[in-house]
Amino acid sequence: MMTNLLFLLMEYISANKNDASILDYILEKDEDLLRILEPEKTFLILNRGFRDTHKKLGEVYNFYFEATRMNKKI
Repeated sequence: MMTNLLFLLMEYISANKNDASILDYILEKDEDLLRILEPEKTFLILNRGFRDTHKKLGEVYNFYFEATRMNKKI
């Protein structure tokens, strides 16, 4: 069984949208990307800034989602 694994790593940047809303916009507009990301075969490993889109990724697109937990040592 072939699966797709997509890593989206985003640095904190100055923007008027949060990470989750940017991903939602990309998935709504980019038909080519949706052809590559197959439902039930795509695993998204994203930082916790994407947690607001967790439900939509599973229910609408049938993607598997895992939010990373970054523990920073200062």
